[in-house]
Amino acid sequence: MADTIALNCEALGRSLTVGPDRMFSTSNTYGPFMRLYYSHSWSPEIEAAVIELDPLAATMSGRNVP
Repeated sequence: MADTIALNCEALGRSLTVGPDRMFSTSNTYGPFMRLYYSHSWSPEIEAAVIELDPLAATMSGRNVP
């Protein structure tokens, strides 16, 4: 199971931010879930950040990264 707090810490090191489950639930029921958000118009930079986030999330979830 992915730890979205750890994913957020790893992403912060790359100037990316995700919303870990614990920000939205006090029960820790949604451990492997995260909220991805942005407050700017979609751009090539945002798309690149989302693409960079995918292998981080995949690795932490145990999914094979091509």
